[in-house]
Amino acid sequence: MQKSASLLLIGLLSFVSAACGPKVVSDEDDEPCSAYETYCGTDQEGADICVDLNSNAAHCGSCFNDCREPEANACVGGLCACTGGNGNVSDACDGSTACVAETGQCILPDYGTTEECDPIEGIDCVDERKVCADNFCTIPDCDHPEICDGLDNDCNGHLDGNGPTPGRNTLLTQACYTGPVGTEGAGICHGGTQTCFNGVFAQGCQGEQAPVSEEGFLRCDGLDNDCDTCADDVWNDEGACEPLPPLKADIVFIIDRSGSMSGTITAVISAVQSWATSIGTNPNIRFALIDPTNDNDPDGISMTLPLSNFLTFNAAIGLISADGSATEPMHHAAQLVLSGAFDATLGFAPDSIRIVIAIHDEPTTSGGNDVVGVTETTVCGFVAPNTVLAVITYPDFFAEWDACTSSTDMPATAMPLTSDPATMLTNLDLIIETPCF
Repeated sequence: MQKSASLLLIGLLSFVSAACGPKVVSDEDDEPCSAYETYCGTDQEGADICVDLNSNAAHCGSCFNDCREPEANACVGGLCACTGGNGNVSDACDGSTACVAETGQCILPDYGTTEECDPIEGIDCVDERKVCADNFCTIPDCDHPEICDGLDNDCNGHLDGNGPTPGRNTLLTQACYTGPVGTEGAGICHGGTQTCFNGVFAQGCQGEQAPVSEEGFLRCDGLDNDCDTCADDVWNDEGACEPLPPLKADIVFIIDRSGSMSGTITAVISAVQSWATSIGTNPNIRFALIDPTNDNDPDGISMTLPLSNFLTFNAAIGLISADGSATEPMHHAAQLVLSGAFDATLGFAPDSIRIVIAIHDEPTTSGGNDVVGVTETTVCGFVAPNTVLAVITYPDFFAEWDACTSSTDMPATAMPLTSDPATMLTNLDLIIETPCF
């Protein structure tokens, strides 16, 4: 499209109605718009405008979307494009390139040239090797591979990328890895990609996995997390790697949901869900949920969820609300789980480490909470090797669980209940380290 024609069209459309949509009639004969046309208002004479949005350069894809040089000169399939007499088609050009109708390319004009041209006035370039871009004659220099520099090096209409013409750009990418030399490809470590934006490859390395310290459960998950070619860093006296079998952990939460927990239940749910997500991607770790509220019925302690993956567990715990009964026999609930009373329904793996975490906010030794015959001592008697009992409660009630500290080499851990989920998440991270040492 010539520039003078473009300016004329702009002036004409300044008087056009902004309406755009289906139309029953068109032009002075009041004939319906064709099935493939769209009604785009009226011109300054009052005549209806019916156009094909797939090919009309003044209404490309939508009414009044004008495809003009130097950005584009044609509408192809509802997209502005640069087309030339030789049939070449490229994407719409951007600000640093110009549409050259003779070649159908978006090129980088050579503004250092002094030879002027004007296709509107019919002033062509004397040198046939040159094309007219922005009224100057220049030789398109397209014999270059595309690189990340903010330029269209290969003149395909795509800055810093490649793609169909016309069509969306596919940006350049490059492989990357930020971990130490020699670790890529070892253990869990692998590289990622960086994408070119505005002439510069983006910071970071999308999709990579760099080494992580083998701490907590990562010390016993059967994986080479620090990418030193030895899973779990188990080296024998001869310097050979002897990886241990992956550790299995079944984690059971006993969570008080009585009304007194209303001030902390939201923080508990948030911290537990975050913790389960952080370690639950290991398929050898599962989670279960026990409800200790029983409406004064000692046998009313129930299983809410058997041992499941972290996604199922997080969905279940998200439904908890502080609306249960006033009695919460936490000692009794813990003893049932530790003694094996729930083994069949929970689905414990025979070779798993069992971690029981009780969360409550009231004394379990008074107010009718304890079940007759169940005491701190009887509970602690079931804390066997390869079993961890952790309690999150107010410090005033820590003493109700301290007898467990002498029953096993994996002692009970008491941690403060709080309305701050970040603090509870930190405490949960400390619990999970215990089985690996």
